Amino acid sequence: MPTWLTTIFSVVIVLAIFLYFVVIVLAIFLYFGLSIYQKIKQ
Repeated sequence: MPTWLTTIFSVVIVLAIFLYFVVIVLAIFLYFGLSIYQKIKQ
């Protein structure tokens, strides 16, 4: 396995993990935001 291929592979994995965490954090914020919004509306 060439070094450049390994580098690309690890970069892709790091990006995938980063995106995964970003999506989870956004989902949590949206969930809390919606519940707070509904509490205010009531």
